[in-house]
Amino acid sequence: MSELYRSFNQYLRETFGERVYRVPLDAGFTCPNRDGFKTFGGCTFCDERGSGAPTIKTALSIKSQMSSGMARIRKRF
Repeated sequence: MSELYRSFNQYLRETFGERVYRVPLDAGFTCPNRDGFKTFGGCTFCDERGSGAPTIKTALSIKSQMSSGMARIRKRF
């Protein structure tokens, strides 16, 4: 029996040949749910600094954040 849909996880595994993980980055953008563009007060998923805030070192460049995040994921998984 064929599947009715292909999950995003399946797509990523087929594309990259292995499991893919998200690496949170801080590019200095505001949250549209916090800055008043869409609404006020944020959402239930993030603290005031964002969803990946506890693991992001915001003083680093994007490239450094990516390298640091990838190293952290390699240790964890």
